Amino acid sequence: TPLVTAADLEELTRAFDPARDKHVSYRASHLIGMLARDECPGAQAFLANGLDSLSPWLRACAAYGLGISGKHQVVECLSRRLALEVDTYVRGSIVEAFRRLRSTDAVPALLSLYHTESDVQLRSAASFALGQIRDTRALPVLLAEVSGAGADPPRRLAAMTALGDLRDPAALPTLASLYENPDFIFRNS
Repeated sequence: TPLVTAADLEELTRAFDPARDKHVSYRASHLIGMLARDECPGAQAFLANGLDSLSPWLRACAAYGLGISGKHQVVECLSRRLALEVDTYVRGSIVEAFRRLRSTDAVPALLSLYHTESDVQLRSAASFALGQIRDTRALPVLLAEVSGAGADPPRRLAAMTALGDLRDPAALPTLASLYENPDFIFRNS
C-alpha cells in the first residue's frame, strides 16, 4: 500500500494557497516535491501547474518543489516559465531548481539567462548552477566572465567557483593566471 494517498496530496494542495502563511505554502511545496520524487500520482502535475499561478510566491514555491522532485522531465516546463517570468525572485527559484536537478537539459535556458540577465545575484546563481551541472557548453561563458577585467567581482567569483565545479582541464590556465591577480579575493579563491 502507498505511504501517501491521494487524500494526503489533496490536503497538501490546500496548503498551497497565497492566502495562507507563506511558510506553510513553502513547506507544502517541499512535501509535494518529495511526493513527486516518490512517484505520487498528480504531485508533479500540480507543481507544474503552480508555475502559472497569479501569485509570484506560489510560482517560486512551485519551482522549488519541482527542483526537490529530482525529475529531469520538469526542466522543459521550468525553462518555459523562466523565459516568460519577470519576477526576479521566481527566476531565482527556477535557477535554484535547475541547480538541484543538475540536468544538462537546463543548460540552454541557463546560458540564455546568463547572456540577458542584468541582476548580479541571479547571474551569479546561474554560474553556480552551470558549474554544478558540469556541462562543458558553459565553459566559454564562464571563462569569458573570469577573464573580463571589467566584470563585477561577485560575478567573477561565481564564475571562478563554477569553473572549479566543472572540473574541465581547459579552465586550468585561466584559473592559474588568477594567482597573479593583484586582488587578494581573486588570488585566494
